[in-house]
Amino acid sequence: MLMKDHIESCKRKAHQIKSDYPELSYVKRLDVAAKAQGFKHYTALKKLYDLLGPDKSPSHLAIVEAGGDPALSPYQMVSKRYVDGWSQAKPV
Repeated sequence: MLMKDHIESCKRKAHQIKSDYPELSYVKRLDVAAKAQGFKHYTALKKLYDLLGPDKSPSHLAIVEAGGDPALSPYQMVSKRYVDGWSQAKPV
């Protein structure tokens, strides 16, 4: 998902949840919507949007390349570890 899609989705969701959270202001509903997308809050989403621009995805690599904090990424890194070795050797 591109940053512009994250922002638009967040704003759309903030309007949709108005009846669920009538006591919250629009800004607070933006925070709720951003958290639902995996961001810490709307400010973190906006900061990444300003850093990456509208046409990039907020991946760890893209954030690091742009000079940002990869902890702000809503995406989790996937890694695989492979260990090769002997558990027990028997002479033939």
